[in-house]
Amino acid sequence: MAGRRATALVAAGTALIACTYGLARYGYGLFLPAFRSDFALSPTLAGLLATGGFSSYCAAALLAPRLVGTGRSRSAAALAGALAAAGCVAVAAAQDVAVLGVAVLVAGSGAGLASPALVALVDRTVPLDQRPRARRPWSTPAPVWASRSPGRSPWS
Repeated sequence: MAGRRATALVAAGTALIACTYGLARYGYGLFLPAFRSDFALSPTLAGLLATGGFSSYCAAALLAPRLVGTGRSRSAAALAGALAAAGCVAVAAAQDVAVLGVAVLVAGSGAGLASPALVALVDRTVPLDQRPRARRPWSTPAPVWASRSPGRSPWS
């Protein structure tokens, strides 16, 4: 891959995807048993909260092209991280179901902004022939990474 700037972008993009998807978007499902216990969530309410998180992800993904299309891909990436972080902090601090619900919505929206922003940043930074390789760390499903040989760079 060309240059330190592109390598730094791939590393930062991979971290952004890990936080926005791994922690913020999928965290609700991972902690659902604890949330059901702590907040006395019925299966219906738990499902509605999950649906809300997915809906906010979809809404952000639909709005993201407008933001990155105006040349604000770096701002969109920063906003994605900020929304994910704010949502995670609010989930951790939630004392009632209403706050938990809003927090899940906010956290889910970060992932919807992250991917479009990173694609636009790669398009601006990385030579055309190297873009698929630059996007590989955040577009390859996790099971593929788990099956790779240890010690290999994720973008080799």
